[in-house]
Amino acid sequence: MIYNWDINELKKRRNYLLKELLINPNVTVTDRKKIKSDLILLNDMIREVEVDKSFTLFPIREKKFMDNEQLLSKSYYQAFSKISKKLLDLTDAVTNYFDLLDLDDNSENEISYHFDIDEIIESAISFYHSLSNQKYYLEINKFLDIHKHLLFFKYQSLLNTESGYTFNLFYPNRKSYILVYILNEISDLLTLDHELAHAYFHNYNSMESFNTPYYYLTEIEGMFFEYLKEEFLQNQHLYLQDIHTVRKAKIRTILNMAKNVYVGKFIISYYNQNKKIDEAEITEMLFKNGIITDYDIDIVYDSLLTYPRDGIKECISYLTFLDLKNIAEKDVEKALYLLEEIRKDHNPNIFSTLRKNEITFMDDDFKNLKKEYKSLQ
Repeated sequence: MIYNWDINELKKRRNYLLKELLINPNVTVTDRKKIKSDLILLNDMIREVEVDKSFTLFPIREKKFMDNEQLLSKSYYQAFSKISKKLLDLTDAVTNYFDLLDLDDNSENEISYHFDIDEIIESAISFYHSLSNQKYYLEINKFLDIHKHLLFFKYQSLLNTESGYTFNLFYPNRKSYILVYILNEISDLLTLDHELAHAYFHNYNSMESFNTPYYYLTEIEGMFFEYLKEEFLQNQHLYLQDIHTVRKAKIRTILNMAKNVYVGKFIISYYNQNKKIDEAEITEMLFKNGIITDYDIDIVYDSLLTYPRDGIKECISYLTFLDLKNIAEKDVEKALYLLEEIRKDHNPNIFSTLRKNEITFMDDDFKNLKKEYKSLQ
């Protein structure tokens, strides 16, 4: 079967939003923000379908990290002003803990798989159907219905750095579209389940959270359902070593995210003091602090290319997921209940929300992070 978005339907929706934005005098300020956000997402979706069809290239994002005078870009500098000190301090603590970790990178030895789309769909159906609470299975079926045009599979390109994406549109009503990249890796059996979880929670428990503290929790459900899928496969004695490799790769990714935020904050502090960027001196200072293990300016550049809130979102979501995973090892239904409660609670104090739902990483010195690391050695 061929899954694809209906490009004409997407363009009609885009035209409708443009008219609402430009012509309708009754559109509220709040709705105008939603419309503008939806237009950006729709343009991205349409470009995914239409640009360079022969090679299915992932859109290249312009790389801006310094201007010609080597000053920090204004947008990057201002991004840190929107992050609470508590979140930044927590990310520092994770970075300091990660400095003690040593996980071999065996990604070069990963087995290449060639699952076809029908196999991926059937695997997702079997997994969701296996859950004791059938509401998830009933809900995700509409995304797997080929006639609804909500799911789009696309084969990888050399420029692709992501496994999948869920486009959550908000105006005039909520609707989710899922993009899954085929990477010819074991992740092809996990990404769809991850994105289906996002789509489910977006439609039922989520909120327009990009500009709120709640944004930092938005990866939890994807990570948790991906873990449940891994357990589903392992219980059938399938892909045991591959799943072990996937989990090691995830913890390395979080390490890099935490380091990027740490390095970015470090560079801003340096810039505030010196009013310039000295690449060599910054790299040497980071090396002496143990943040990098080699004189590699690419680490500095990568940090300045990573939006800091994204890095913190991944870290906070991952730490929360690990606490839920620990609960799920004894009681999956309880972990699912707590996940739903976290996603329903729109308290701007996310740590209050987490503590209320038995999430403890903020107070227990990353107990479950250490447990995860030990299990992967």
